[in-house]
Amino acid sequence: MKWLLLLVLFSYIDDQQATSWPGFLGPVSSQVQGDRLPLNWAPQINVAWQVNLTGYGQSSSVVWGDHVYVTMVEGAKKETLRLQAYQVADGKLLWQQDIATKNLGENTDYYSRAAPTPVVDATGIYVLYESGDFAAYQHDGKLLWQRDLVAEFGVIKSRHGLSSSPIQDEQHIFICIQSDENPYLMAVSKLDGKTVWKVERPVGTSWSSPMWFDATDGSRHIVMSAAGSGGRAPGETLPGSLIAYEPAGGKEQWKLSGLSGNSAPTPRMVSPGRLLVGASPGREGGPTKEAIETNGLVEVKKGDSGYQANYVWRSKRATCGFCSPAAYQGIAYYVDRRGTLFGLDLETGSELFTERLGFPVWATPVGVGDRLYLVGEDGMTKVIAAGQKFQVLATNSLWEPSAVAEAESENPRAMLNRIRQYAIAVAGESILIRRGDKLYCVRLR
Repeated sequence: MKWLLLLVLFSYIDDQQATSWPGFLGPVSSQVQGDRLPLNWAPQINVAWQVNLTGYGQSSSVVWGDHVYVTMVEGAKKETLRLQAYQVADGKLLWQQDIATKNLGENTDYYSRAAPTPVVDATGIYVLYESGDFAAYQHDGKLLWQRDLVAEFGVIKSRHGLSSSPIQDEQHIFICIQSDENPYLMAVSKLDGKTVWKVERPVGTSWSSPMWFDATDGSRHIVMSAAGSGGRAPGETLPGSLIAYEPAGGKEQWKLSGLSGNSAPTPRMVSPGRLLVGASPGREGGPTKEAIETNGLVEVKKGDSGYQANYVWRSKRATCGFCSPAAYQGIAYYVDRRGTLFGLDLETGSELFTERLGFPVWATPVGVGDRLYLVGEDGMTKVIAAGQKFQVLATNSLWEPSAVAEAESENPRAMLNRIRQYAIAVAGESILIRRGDKLYCVRLR
């Protein structure tokens, strides 16, 4: 009987993991079958459901079992911070939790709006807002704990706002508050929300998120990317860096300096000891030598003097935009701000193809089965074949451009409130695409 109960428990855990997207950039569960996901969709084709969100947000939805969670803000000064839970099967609203924040900010396209993506596990949902409000909820919506980080540690000063998403392990949530003054990385207990440790970070610019990195010696690190801040001389900009921290206490493990433009993309581990670094050359996405050379594959090795991080290869042309680099089936994928997709050999960095997608991209590319999904900000999604040659399998759209133009025109500040697709999540047999004001579930029907 005992063994039977254990088998039932393990089966339940496997089912939850197969249908989960636990945080920013997932990842896709290894149990998800690519051929069970839709290749084609349109407003009337393979859209299982869509919901209008009562607010606006830039975060990804997160999924645990049969629940999908999404955050948003509402009000001219983002007075209301909102978390909603929906049923994956049919899009039914299960519950809603609001926070009336004291830390107000501009609700326009120039500032982050519910940009940090929550994390979720079997115990609950953990939500950080750009206002510094930080809370945990059970899966039934009951509040577990809540904190105001601004009241505790001071105002968060960040150009365009905070967008760094939390990461988690079994017992802790790790958050990075990259501010122009007193930035920090912090670990808190999932149980009660209390601070476990807090360490200072270098002043710099970052909308990137902390990410897990496994070293070849079996240790695990938290890696954070940030571009440099202004120097002492007028017009001077200090170089950016990657810094790795030990999760038990926040001690620095290694550092890679001399980077440029690494303020938005999140570094991505591709295998133990190796990670892809992303950087953008600037507002228009045009080439600058330093930012281009920051994009590449970094290897971390441990020697007699500790860990050393060095480039295996550097990009010759490829850069990132707002999205992070992705690695899938031996290919490194970079998408720049103009919507140019670069496919590079992951081992050598040699350029395999360069193609214009026809639209800019905020969401990081996602590989599943023999496909790569590229979600554009304007409602379009290209699905290409995973591999060394660029082959478009499908071009899909969730709405007519005229419909968004009409929605934007109804807003007197339309140019400051552009409607975009921001994120994709893949769980079970569903693809969840987050638009600023909507959530779509795409599924074979």
